[in-house]
Amino acid sequence: MRRFQWRNTKCQTRRESSSVRHRSRWQRQKLDEASNNLSKALEIYPNYAEALCLRGVLKMDKQDREGAIADFDQAIHIDSSYPMSYFAMGAVYNLMSRFDDALRALQQGTTLAPTAWQGYFEMGKAYMGKADYMASIKALDKAQALTREPYPFINLVKGHRAVGVKAISGSHGGSWKHFCRRRLLIRSQRMQGKC
Repeated sequence: MRRFQWRNTKCQTRRESSSVRHRSRWQRQKLDEASNNLSKALEIYPNYAEALCLRGVLKMDKQDREGAIADFDQAIHIDSSYPMSYFAMGAVYNLMSRFDDALRALQQGTTLAPTAWQGYFEMGKAYMGKADYMASIKALDKAQALTREPYPFINLVKGHRAVGVKAISGSHGGSWKHFCRRRLLIRSQRMQGKC
């Protein structure tokens, strides 16, 4: 009986790994197809800001950050009222640890689209990169309040932020308990409408 179960598990593992490889291959094909469609769209209309922004995101996924920045910058110059270009620009700057540049782009984007949670999420990451944890809390709370569906990565970033605050609390003279009390006070004031 054990031998049969082991073989069955081994076959199941092979099927699962085959399924993962198939899904990965399918996703790569879809990305290649999307990239080809973007190229065709940009050949027809080179001033298509949304297509340039999407091409920049695809370049960012391929680790071509400078190429992504060039596409986002071009999209912003073509249509400065398209907020996703600013959000994507902020995301790539966050990846490059250029947090001041990220915040400038994200602030412009959130001015254009104040109800888009993506800008506040990236803003929270930028503030965390600058070790401005209170501003990070505000931005991530705003992002979470604006999401219609739960987005677990917001909580993940909040967790990283909390670990960062706890790690530096001793070196800056503050305490973790003081930080938590201050955080609870801010939340209770928001609930009462004072903040």
